[in-house]
Amino acid sequence: MAIPEELSRDELIALVRKQAGKIGALTAQVADLVTANEALVRANEALADRLARVEHLLSRNSGNSSMPPSGDDGPGKTPPKKKTGGPGRSRGKQPGARGTHLAWSDEPDERQNRFPQGRCRARVPHSEEALLAAVSPTGQLPRGADRAFSAADLLRSWQ
Repeated sequence: MAIPEELSRDELIALVRKQAGKIGALTAQVADLVTANEALVRANEALADRLARVEHLLSRNSGNSSMPPSGDDGPGKTPPKKKTGGPGRSRGKQPGARGTHLAWSDEPDERQNRFPQGRCRARVPHSEEALLAAVSPTGQLPRGADRAFSAADLLRSWQ
C-alpha cells in the first residue's frame, strides 16, 4: 500500500470509497453480532433460571421440605443425612442446671408436714342442710332416703 501523501487525488478518492465500503460491511457485521449477542444473553439468562429451578427441585428431600421420606429415593436424589446426635446438646436437663442433684440432709429423720393448715378454702358446704340444698335441685332428700344419710353419702351419690 502506498503512502497517502504520494497518491493522486483520483487514487485517494478510490481509496476512500473502498474504505467506506469496508466500513459499511463491518458496521453491518457488528450490528448482526450485537443482535446475536443479545439473543444469546437472553437464552443464557433463561437457561440459568431453569437450572436454578432444577437444582432447587433436586435438593428437596424429606429433611428440608414437606415431602414424605418415600420420595427421597427418587432418581438423581440423595437421601438426607441422618442426624447423629452431633455436637448439639443432649435431651433433658443439662449439666450444671439447678436441681440436678438432691443435697444430703444433716438430719435425714426430720419430718415435715406437707399438708396445709387451717380451714379448707374450697366452697364446699359443711352442714348437711347446705349440702342437700347444693346437691338436690328441690332441696329434698331422694325418695326412700331418710335423715340417716351423711354428707359423704350425699356427695358420693351426687358424683
